[in-house]
Amino acid sequence: MSLVKHWKSTAWTVIILLATTLPSSSIPKTSLLNIPHFDKIVHFVLFFVLAILLISEFNTLRKEGELTRMSAVIALAVSVVYGLIIELLQLYFLTTRSGSLYDFAANVMGAIVAVLLYKTINRISAKRL
Repeated sequence: MSLVKHWKSTAWTVIILLATTLPSSSIPKTSLLNIPHFDKIVHFVLFFVLAILLISEFNTLRKEGELTRMSAVIALAVSVVYGLIIELLQLYFLTTRSGSLYDFAANVMGAIVAVLLYKTINRISAKRL
């Protein structure tokens, strides 16, 4: 795996790590935080984007608007494992954060939806280029 080829997903994993390990007191208070379960939406979006980036970087049929099964499997597996690692890190090693089964479920759902919508997203983005 070349970091040059996978720089976007690598950078995004660092962003996820920072966003999910910073002390909750360092997160700016906004009215969005008052939306019930807003943090689940954030988890969903973080892992949706991660899976899209991973698929794009591994998908050898991207230019043809197709999706290889292997790229979808890799993206889903990496996203799910990384989501689990993040939640376990929060649960067992961070005192200012707490791991959550519901956060993990939001991570997984974001990755699954990304896999399901990838071909549509790829076609839309190809038309804009």
